[in-house]
Amino acid sequence: MNKEEIKLLKDIKQDTENLRNLLIKNTNDLIYKSKINFNIFCCSLDAIEDSYLAIEFYFKNGLGNEAGEKYLKLWGLLQSIIIQQDAIIELYKLVNIQYQCKSAFKSIRDVRIQISGHPVAAKYGKLLCYTTRCSIDNDFIDVIMYDKERISEDSSHINYRVLIFEYLNELDICLKDLYKLNSN
Repeated sequence: MNKEEIKLLKDIKQDTENLRNLLIKNTNDLIYKSKINFNIFCCSLDAIEDSYLAIEFYFKNGLGNEAGEKYLKLWGLLQSIIIQQDAIIELYKLVNIQYQCKSAFKSIRDVRIQISGHPVAAKYGKLLCYTTRCSIDNDFIDVIMYDKERISEDSSHINYRVLIFEYLNELDICLKDLYKLNSN
C-alpha cells in the first residue's frame, strides 16, 4: 500500500467510528423516533465496516496467485463495494436525501456488473463481457465486451485499484457528510 491508500483507509475507518459513536450516543432518541430507522442505521454501519475489512485486506494482500483465488477475491472485493454503496444509499435515505451517484461510485459499480454481476447480460442484455484469465493481477484486468446490437467487440484494460481508490475518496466524503447531517 502506498501512503495515500494508508491515509485514506485510516480516514474511512475513523469516519465510520465517528458515525458509530454518534449512533451509540443517540441510541435512545433513534429508537424512540423509529425502531426501523435505528435498525437501518445499525445494519448499514455494520455493512460499511464489514466490507471495509475486505477492501483493506485487498490493499494489504492483493488477490493471490492462483486463478481461482484471484476470481474469488476479485468478485468478493467488488461485491463488498456494492454492499457498502447500498448501505450509504440507505443512510442518506434516513436523512431524507437521495444520494447522487458520483463518477467513481458509478464506474466501480459498472465494472462489477461487467466482471462478476451479469457478464452474460450486462447493460440490460446488450453486452457480453468476459475477462481473460491470464490478465487478472493485483491492479488490472482485461475485459472483452461484445455488443450484441452493434455486433462489435471492444476491449478494456481496467485499473480497478485506481477505480477503488477513487471510489474510497467518494466514500470518505459521504461518511463525513452523513456525520454532519446526523449531528444536527
